Amino acid sequence: PPPASRGPLQGVLDRIVARPAFAQALWGIEVRNLRKAELLYALNEEVSLTPASTLKLATTAAALDAYGPDATLTTSVESAARLDGLGRLLGDVYLVGRGDPTLYGSHAEAPQTAFDRLADALVLAGVKRIEGRLVGHEGAFAGDRRAVDWGWGDLMWYYGADASALVFNNAAVHLKVTPEMQTYVPGD
Repeated sequence: PPPASRGPLQGVLDRIVARPAFAQALWGIEVRNLRKAELLYALNEEVSLTPASTLKLATTAAALDAYGPDATLTTSVESAARLDGLGRLLGDVYLVGRGDPTLYGSHAEAPQTAFDRLADALVLAGVKRIEGRLVGHEGAFAGDRRAVDWGWGDLMWYYGADASALVFNNAAVHLKVTPEMQTYVPGD
């Protein structure tokens, strides 16, 4: 049910959505007091809208509520293999992703820095050589990897990458293609 009285919040929100700059916008708003389970404001709350980037706010709020403000998402290097006396790891090494969206390091760092830190962890553990494979493990997320309504045109942009627990550089690759003259030599 709608709020019984038009309080100050309703007046403020009504004035915001009525601005001429938003004449072409369609708003869907519902504000509730969660402690009292009281509806404070609603506008088009029954209309099914496709969320845009504002959904990031709800996702962030859910993550903060579930994990707390000090939680971090980590990527680790793991192995069940035996380390012999010569520093050889006799088996596979797994790069295990848990959803860290910043595996490229900070913007001030070179992209390989995050991998350098993981390699340094192996060296600190006494590993000098790996006698196995390096395997990326990104199975922490289950379910669909992309939204059902994403178009093929979305997939070419960095924000259209599949969701994955193991991502490097925001799942984006930047290519620079330049013409280069090559000489064909028969028999090469």
